[in-house]
Amino acid sequence: MPGRHDERRLGQPYPQMTQDSPAAYWQDIGWNSLFLQLPPSWQPAVIYPAYLYFEQDGQPVLEVKWQKIHGRFSAAKILAQLGKSLEPGVEPEHWDLPEDLHSHLASYTVTGFQLRQEHSHSHGLVIFCPACNRVTLLQWYIDTIREHHQLARILGSFRDHSEGSDRLWTIYDIRAHLPGEAELQSHEFLPGRYTLCFDLKDTAITLYRFKPAAVLLNRKNIGEFGRSLMDRQPLEEDKDRAFWQFKAEGMELLLAKARRNPVFQWMRLWHEPRHNVILGIRAEGKRRMKSGILDRLCANYTSLEPH
Repeated sequence: MPGRHDERRLGQPYPQMTQDSPAAYWQDIGWNSLFLQLPPSWQPAVIYPAYLYFEQDGQPVLEVKWQKIHGRFSAAKILAQLGKSLEPGVEPEHWDLPEDLHSHLASYTVTGFQLRQEHSHSHGLVIFCPACNRVTLLQWYIDTIREHHQLARILGSFRDHSEGSDRLWTIYDIRAHLPGEAELQSHEFLPGRYTLCFDLKDTAITLYRFKPAAVLLNRKNIGEFGRSLMDRQPLEEDKDRAFWQFKAEGMELLLAKARRNPVFQWMRLWHEPRHNVILGIRAEGKRRMKSGILDRLCANYTSLEPH
């Protein structure tokens, strides 16, 4: 596991967050099997399929990287790999995780470490889960003593796999539940546009998020807006939603097969005025997916209230 910049569904519900509780001001992060709760001021600055790096006011606060282990797990080997990515003369040192913090990770094998560098001092953990054979390297740049309560909250929320049939994906202001078989293919977080692409049983699934909707829909309706994504008229359309479905037939079917293009295309866009956002899901592949699956994907894809 290289150095810097390179769901909670365990038979119990996600933590309920009410406006009367401090939990209401924490953000859920669900990304490619990983789940954490973090302070809202910790913003994702680098996002890779198995790596997340968070900053607060431009300063590093947390980075997380994870991978499946093939063969026998060795914390020493993981830390040796980390050491190779550091500047000369800097090596991970052993650090004992306080017992009350360790209790939050009782079902994992945990090894603590610290890094003393010229301009920074950080602590971290190598966390191995025997249930899913995954190792996570968690490294934070906050003061472990001063921020003890905050760190306890983070470690208490940590999950590295889902035992349910769905997997939670939530970052920034979007939240989706996808089948566990859905594999992330690519992602892009640009100002005003998020795109997450998955493969689900040979069907390409794309999640869209566009903002600010008020500007994007100022001189066009949502069906006209969707033409930029699928160059066809929607089959159904009303004020805040539009639906597309297409199946290649005849000459179009022959061309699609010859060019290895999708035979079936499906897309739904909807406008959420309260959050000033347009959300959408697109599916395309060689065969039609069951409409119930697509409907469930849409029902489980929402935007979140910004904090």
